[in-house]
Amino acid sequence: MGLISLLLVITFFAFEKGLRSWRRVDQTRDLVEGARLVVETLDKDVQRSCYSSLSCQGEALSLASAMDAQGQFRLDPQGNPLWCSYLIFYRDPQRGGLIRREQPIPTPVPAGVPIESGLGVTLVSQLGRGRLLAERIGAFELAVVGQRLDYRLRCLRPAQGHQPATPFTLEGSSQFRNR
Repeated sequence: MGLISLLLVITFFAFEKGLRSWRRVDQTRDLVEGARLVVETLDKDVQRSCYSSLSCQGEALSLASAMDAQGQFRLDPQGNPLWCSYLIFYRDPQRGGLIRREQPIPTPVPAGVPIESGLGVTLVSQLGRGRLLAERIGAFELAVVGQRLDYRLRCLRPAQGHQPATPFTLEGSSQFRNR
């Protein structure tokens, strides 16, 4: 009876240790996957946008999008993009994540201009709502080099047991393809 109890206790502790390891790996995978989604989404949106519409302020940016509500890239009769909305990316310190929101332009326009000129609002006034793309984002750093946008996400893996929280960084760079 004592031997069976000892085997059950050992089995329980082995199972518990394996479960903790699985949770840690699962949380890290979710974090990395969220950061990767941000980089992919931002890269795709920047490539579809135009440099003249870019507005950066701290850990926030906005850029024009020619994608309409049905997901179609709108063009004028000459084949130039018709800008339908502004895409806004920002880090929300309260939620600890990176948010993406879309602000429609009432009437699509042929010239891509910053949100401040296009809608007459500040970029900062448009923060607050949107879709959470990734959690546990400690910093969202932006740099404009020529007509290229460089960005860096600083993420924090959660602490587990005796292991402290560990940071990791994911970087990307995107080129604007439209005028």
